[in-house]
Amino acid sequence: MPAALPLIDATSPLCCPPIGACCREVEDRRADAAQIAARLRALGDARRVELLMVLGQSTPHEISTSRAAEELGVSDATASHHLSALAEAGLVSRRKEGRAVAYTLQSGALTALTAALDAHCCDEACTCATA
Repeated sequence: MPAALPLIDATSPLCCPPIGACCREVEDRRADAAQIAARLRALGDARRVELLMVLGQSTPHEISTSRAAEELGVSDATASHHLSALAEAGLVSRRKEGRAVAYTLQSGALTALTAALDAHCCDEACTCATA
């Protein structure tokens, strides 16, 4: 059985400087790395990436557990597991509607993740003595 994802603060968006940013304290760098790694682990499953693709193509970027199961060709329990992993990583949000749960794409989280992984996005802006 795979290890559980570590608990991260998914209530606020990923907000760390890019990997190539300078002037980072070791503690901040480690905390940022843990946040990025948790999100990447959630994306380490092809079905979860597929769910994000389905969410990105649907309007209003929302999906129910049963529709997710239908799209993936899996049981509701399996779809729920994958959607929960994405929610814990802050990549989707969930909202209860009676007994059903609706999941919404957090496109800002994906944008922040890609920006954090861009090692060259702020090369010119760096003013550190070590740069």
